[in-house]
Amino acid sequence: TITRDSLISKNEFYYGFGLAGNREQFSYVGGELLYRSKRKKIIGAGIGINQNLQPNVSFRMMWKIGK
Repeated sequence: TITRDSLISKNEFYYGFGLAGNREQFSYVGGELLYRSKRKKIIGAGIGINQNLQPNVSFRMMWKIGK
């Protein structure tokens, strides 16, 4: 049988890398970690460097929109 609890996925973790910038310079390159909760909210954090080799830290929160 299918119950409501069996349809809810478990907490998940993702990892990867990110890049940001424009044609003349890059503003960020680094690794990132994302956590997805059972309620499909996402929290992410990353650490990387800019074109001057200075450290950058990023933080993000995301919510699912629509169905």
